[in-house]
Amino acid sequence: MTTVVFDLDDTLYKERDYVASGFRAVADEIAAESGIEAKRLLDVMSGADNAFDALRDYLASSGADVPDTGRLLDIYRTHRPAITLPDESRRVLDTLKDRGFRLVLITDGRSVGQRNKIEALGLYPYFAPDAIIISEENGGDKTTGIPYRILSERFPDSSNMVFAGDNTAKDFRWGNLNGAMTVMLRDKDGTNVHRQDMSIVPAYLRPRMTIDNLSRLLTLNILNNKCQQL
Repeated sequence: MTTVVFDLDDTLYKERDYVASGFRAVADEIAAESGIEAKRLLDVMSGADNAFDALRDYLASSGADVPDTGRLLDIYRTHRPAITLPDESRRVLDTLKDRGFRLVLITDGRSVGQRNKIEALGLYPYFAPDAIIISEENGGDKTTGIPYRILSERFPDSSNMVFAGDNTAKDFRWGNLNGAMTVMLRDKDGTNVHRQDMSIVPAYLRPRMTIDNLSRLLTLNILNNKCQQL
């Protein structure tokens, strides 16, 4: 069976939207406690290299109580994100599901944050429970190879696999080593969390194909109702 493995952040949606949502959640909660306008707190975080250090410095200079960094991180990581699945991502997932392909999601991060994203994006109908592999829940991120070993154990009938992601440091290595089709979604506007500077990426980490939009996945022979061997 052909399996399509998706990364989550900066592949199915823009992670910058999650970051903005998290900052808003922090700003709203701290504003309620400090009496300082939430928009001002959001501006402080949005323009800083280290958002929470900048926020704490601003609160201290304003004479407000200063929460520790751990609390700010907790608000950020556990908030219910205000993010939506792009129409293009939804069309691709709908089409692949209708064509009968198995869809798998492999994502690095803390369980609560990643599952909040999955719920907010409405992704649960596309991925079976055992087809969602989150690093914190399984003892290792993509760089360890653990998620991919779990993938192989859970779905040994996957004769063909396609890996779609964005991060050259970890999204394509395992697929490359196992002869799969690896596809990178290009960061066209330069807003991804992880840079895609191919000049410094060794060959074994590079994707076999780069696409400018997710819909291009549907034109691959293996995903175009042909199911050819890679």
